[in-house]
Amino acid sequence: MPIDVSQQAKPDEKMFKHVQRYIEIVTIAGLGASVLWKGVLSRWRVLGSDFPQYYMGAKLVTEHYSLDRIYDWVWFQRIADHLGVHHQLVGFSGLTPFCAVPLLPLAWLDILQAKHVWVLLNIGLLIAVVHLLSKTCDLPLRKTWLIALLAVLPLRNDLALGQMHLVVFALLVVGWHFHMRGKQVASGCCIALAGALKIYPLFYCFYFLVKKRWRAVGAAAATAVGCGALCLVLFGETATTTYLWRQLPRLLNGEAIDPYTAVLASSSAMFHRIFLFDPELNPHPLVSSPLLYAAVYALWQALLTTTVVSRLRWEFRPDDRETIEWCAFLTLLMFLSSAPSTYHFVALIGAAVPTYAIIERIRPRLSWPFLAIYAIACNARNIVPAGALSSTFVALLMPKLWAGVGLIILYVVVLSPPLLRSVKSDGLPSGFAVHNDDQRRYRREIYCVFAALFPALWLIGFASSLRHLKSMEITQSRRIAEVDGARMRTQPRATAQGIYYVAMLDTGYKVLRDGVPVHDASAEDELSYAADREGRILWIETATSAGSTITEVGPNNNASTGCGIQNAESPALSQDGNSLAFIREEHGHGSLWIADTHSCGTSEQPVRVTLPDIDVRAVSGAPEGHFVFSAITAQGPAVFLVSRDTAAEVLLRPGANVKSIAISNDRDAILLMILIAEHWQVVNESLEAHTVRQLTYGACNATDPSWEGIHTIIYATDCGRGMGLTTLAEITSNR
Repeated sequence: MPIDVSQQAKPDEKMFKHVQRYIEIVTIAGLGASVLWKGVLSRWRVLGSDFPQYYMGAKLVTEHYSLDRIYDWVWFQRIADHLGVHHQLVGFSGLTPFCAVPLLPLAWLDILQAKHVWVLLNIGLLIAVVHLLSKTCDLPLRKTWLIALLAVLPLRNDLALGQMHLVVFALLVVGWHFHMRGKQVASGCCIALAGALKIYPLFYCFYFLVKKRWRAVGAAAATAVGCGALCLVLFGETATTTYLWRQLPRLLNGEAIDPYTAVLASSSAMFHRIFLFDPELNPHPLVSSPLLYAAVYALWQALLTTTVVSRLRWEFRPDDRETIEWCAFLTLLMFLSSAPSTYHFVALIGAAVPTYAIIERIRPRLSWPFLAIYAIACNARNIVPAGALSSTFVALLMPKLWAGVGLIILYVVVLSPPLLRSVKSDGLPSGFAVHNDDQRRYRREIYCVFAALFPALWLIGFASSLRHLKSMEITQSRRIAEVDGARMRTQPRATAQGIYYVAMLDTGYKVLRDGVPVHDASAEDELSYAADREGRILWIETATSAGSTITEVGPNNNASTGCGIQNAESPALSQDGNSLAFIREEHGHGSLWIADTHSCGTSEQPVRVTLPDIDVRAVSGAPEGHFVFSAITAQGPAVFLVSRDTAAEVLLRPGANVKSIAISNDRDAILLMILIAEHWQVVNESLEAHTVRQLTYGACNATDPSWEGIHTIIYATDCGRGMGLTTLAEITSNR
């Protein structure tokens, strides 16, 4: 009797599907438990490093603060300490002002309560978007959740840190949903809102231009303008323009944080490590050559971009090929990003689910390799610690980056004519079935677009990178080496005892002298200080939820003398050491006060020496009991001279914002930290000859200058470093 093979195969096939379903359910349960435990429950009572910066931005808006210094690391940390964000490093650098807007409804809550609500809202948003992807892609909900949870590390970190990227992910998915249904205005609005939170989605405007979706481009532009107008109203002109003209250009160059950090999937960091020298951050590059960096990095960007863009159809059709092209473009943006963190890659879920749904039909054998590469791209970490990546093999030690390149190659293969020809037309989803003549025409279009676009992008990228790097080399200064593990060093002052400065350490801000903490008694942030030329008199500002207090530290710099002034910050000693000036802030508006250093413990109170319409920003000691201070007035920025017994008089009006000042012992020359061409620079101005000499010129910031000697100036610089994450340098000035 013959055996019916087909009847025998059916039970085996059912058994296989049953086992597969069981494995998928177990995997989903395990990954989901990991996300909930590591991302939510274990971090439920912990703020994390990212949520406070969004919350603080929203809180300052609702508290009606003046926000023109929101990108100042020390100022932002001080306000956070005052508002009860304890033992937590915060900074708004690199963030768009608009990213604080979603937190405005939660700003009235305590920060930890606000994070709880935010995390729960993000979990609900994730559930809703996964269901939308399942329905739109006609993919079983179980498989959709499996693909989404394969991005386990990005999801965990996003929820644990209270990040904004699940919102961006949701907006991108909804934007794609509207795009495929021909709703251009809605799609453009979603993309613009996502771009207002994190910049990279705005590059979809280029995708819309390729597809001739003019209404989508117009809607995105109008929405972006509306978001900008809202930022102008909520944050003010200075904060908004600071982001656009000072923050964004350096962000695009990979300098939002340490540009050499290799813990991220950043090609910019990889090439920084290979080609650029920094005495502290990258002392042993493979080849120290800015020219090679500019050439190779621009080549990398141009090659990836042109390879994907050349395979896009120059028209819109609501078919499966359009979905693959959208997902390929999103993947390209993720791995062209100059500084992507792990949580950025939650956005890849929005590309992975639609791609898998289509590849499963067009090329079932590619579906599992695609998921494997996608999982590596989301979850891989560098093989060795960041400090050890300055080697010949640095490029091989970044698996996340190369997995991203693998995803891009897979998309290129799917969109290439050889793959289309190898599959029967009746087995292809809509948009992939083409005739031989169309294949030849499509191939010619790819070659033409590649030949035209690649050299143009490479030349533009090369020229831009080289110009930026050359601008960093203009200032002839010398770095001051300090072995202290600090992320940032600022406010340097040279004394007979050594160089004092404020350092951002992993444990918070501390005042250091030659790399050693000078006051170990305080566990709070030490955000500023005042020291005399001998280095024996020292006042330190500590910031708490009760406000800032400046306290005198004893002669041995190891214990408080008991003298302190409440509600005081940014202290400065007169050059004779008899007077102490400090700033008191009210919602970001500063006033200047002066106290007698010998009256500590007496009933004599500090005296306010500025009028209410003067917004004091910085103060420095001058000879004969005087002080110089910079302020914003109704007539514009100005520098004043004042003492406890004399009224403030205008010393000069520089015509641009001044952030800090330092006057020489003979009162002949004054150092200004002044805003020039959207960068803070150090300027030396003679008060007698009225001559001005600019000392620094780089396309970066030189801050907090002070006199180290008669002709030597010490200052802080972020050239070649992350924005505002300065280190110390010195330069000679012949005055």
